[in-house]
Amino acid sequence: MNFAEFPFGVPQTVKNAEKTNDILKTSFHMQGTLRVTNACAIVNLVLNRCLEAVGVKATLVYGVHQPNGVIDPEGIHLPHVWLNIEGNIVDNTSVEDIPQPIFIKTKRFGKYTQKSVKDTDSLYMGDHVTKQHGIVDHDVSQFEWLLSNSNKALALSRNKNQLDQYFRLMIQYVFSKFKEEVNDISESVFNNCWNCNKSDPSLKVCSACKVSKYCSRICQKKDRKNHKTVCLPPNSY
Repeated sequence: MNFAEFPFGVPQTVKNAEKTNDILKTSFHMQGTLRVTNACAIVNLVLNRCLEAVGVKATLVYGVHQPNGVIDPEGIHLPHVWLNIEGNIVDNTSVEDIPQPIFIKTKRFGKYTQKSVKDTDSLYMGDHVTKQHGIVDHDVSQFEWLLSNSNKALALSRNKNQLDQYFRLMIQYVFSKFKEEVNDISESVFNNCWNCNKSDPSLKVCSACKVSKYCSRICQKKDRKNHKTVCLPPNSY
C-alpha cells in the first residue's frame, strides 16, 4: 500500500507531505494491530488532532462513499468520513476481515462524494447486501453527533478499549517522533454537564455509558434525544 497515493495519503507536492504520510501510515498500521475496524468517525477525529499538532491543516468530510463507484456506479452507497488535505481526499479507515487486495481496490476505485447523506438515494444502512460485503451498519444520526462533538465523542470512545488505545498511542507517537503535543480531550467534558455545560462537583454519571454527566434529571432528559444515539455501555461502543 502506497501512502503517497490516493486515497491513502497525499502526493509529495503537498506541503508537509512527509510528515502527513508518516502519520497516516502509522495510524493505519496501528488500527490493524489493535483491530480497530470501520471506525471512520473516531479515527479521523484523532487524525485531525495529530495532523494539526504538526502544522497540517485537514478538514473532516462527511459524505457518501461508493466502494466500487467507478466500476459499478449503481453499487453500494455508504455514509463515510474522510479527510480533505489541500484538496486531496484521504481515507485512512481500516476495515478488518477484507483481504488487502480487495480493500485497496474498493478504496482506489471508489467514489467519494461530499453530499447530504440523508438525501442520498439507495443508502445502505445494514441490509443483507451490506452485510454480505462485510460492512458494519452505520447510523446517520450517530455520525452527525460524533463529528459535531469531538471532545465528547473521544471521551465516549474510551468505552471501547481498542479506540482508547489507538488515541493514546497516536498521541505518544506524534510526541516521540515530532516532539509535538496533540490536543487531548478537554477536561470540561468530564467536569461539566453535557446539556447546560454547568460545572458542578455533584454531577451524576449516565448509568449506561458511564461517561456523560448531568447536573439534574431535567438536563439529562433534555439531552436524551442527542445522547441516545451514542449511549452504549463500556466495550460495546
